[in-house]
Amino acid sequence: MQSASDNPQFNRQQIEKMLDEFGSPLFIVSESDLLERFRFFRDTLARHYVHTAVAYSFKTNYLRRICESLKSEGARAEVVSGFEYGIARDANYSGKDIIFNGPHKKESELRTALADGATINVDCMEELELIKSLVLSGVAPPHIGLRLSSAEGASSVRFGGRGGLHERFGFNIENGDALKAIMWIKEHWPHIKTIGYHMHVTADETNPAVFVRAAEILVMFARQIEREVGYAPAYIDMGGGFADAKLWERKKGFVPATIPPLEDFLKGVASVVQGTRFSSPPVLIFEPGRFVVSRSTVHLMRVVSVKNMGTRKLLTVDSSLSVLPTGPTKRHKISAPGVVGPLMKSIVVGASCMALDVWGVYGLPAVRAGDILMVENCGAYSLSRSSQFITPRPAVVWKSIDGTISLARRAETPEDITGLDISGGR
Repeated sequence: MQSASDNPQFNRQQIEKMLDEFGSPLFIVSESDLLERFRFFRDTLARHYVHTAVAYSFKTNYLRRICESLKSEGARAEVVSGFEYGIARDANYSGKDIIFNGPHKKESELRTALADGATINVDCMEELELIKSLVLSGVAPPHIGLRLSSAEGASSVRFGGRGGLHERFGFNIENGDALKAIMWIKEHWPHIKTIGYHMHVTADETNPAVFVRAAEILVMFARQIEREVGYAPAYIDMGGGFADAKLWERKKGFVPATIPPLEDFLKGVASVVQGTRFSSPPVLIFEPGRFVVSRSTVHLMRVVSVKNMGTRKLLTVDSSLSVLPTGPTKRHKISAPGVVGPLMKSIVVGASCMALDVWGVYGLPAVRAGDILMVENCGAYSLSRSSQFITPRPAVVWKSIDGTISLARRAETPEDITGLDISGGR
């Protein structure tokens, strides 16, 4: 990975100018990096399967300009709440280009999605029954799929492991719930001839075999349903969760982990779908988020103070883990653009009063108060999970493909936060 000072996207002079204009700390998004990653994913998938679609996972980062920029490249929108659905519609995604996932969809949200012709991946029987009542009340016929789960497919990420309880989403195949849902649909909507299937297995997966096995489980079920019930799969949606070598670098030395290339993941799944005989080829959908957006964004912050801690330096910065909650994870590299010299162990801590506001130990040159630190790979789950704990959230700057710098989101003010409060009248 390039150091920040060598990175042509963000040179020192530009960094200083942006911090002076927009304040510190600050997020900067590079549109060229964003689109490069999306095009790489889209084109790699297209090489291995004809009928494909890529839906950007909004929860990863729903900054308006990111969503609009990816839409211009042909991305669909994958949303998991009515809130995100509204963001997609505000960004001019049409209903047919929205995939509505998530375990909780309100009646009003489903009504809107049905009327828009959005694709709805149903998570539970209660949701199926609600959709039925809406259709009977005159709402347009549904474009639905079933979210499937498999104990075998999620075995590597069971509860207690690093991935969480992924079997909790959707209809389980092994215990018969998925088949029961299909039979329920056949009874209540006999005119439906196609149905889609969705399965998201894990996050940050480094083994292509996990995706391939999940695809095998899904297509075996889809093939069984077409043979026994008559439903041809309209689409097979394998979610996201791909690991990226730049996000798995170790903090000590930043040695990249050994991760197979993206092509191994996509080619393996495409081969499974391609090799399964259906009456018509389903669309193969993926929903990448982190893979597309992580590298696009950096976080800038200034050093507030430097303290001696034996053989280490303690660097307090003007940001905190409430601003960048992914700070203590292994996905970020921190550098000091423009500062040269021998590297020393430096503990980076936030400006909040919380003892746990510790980013980690990094190898950094001898920085002083006022110097800049750059945190890389901040596009995923940073803005969407950032909070106003102790201080309002900072501004976000957009660097367009032509190099133009503009404000994508202004810094919050205290009034933005307290303006929602209602006084008790005292």
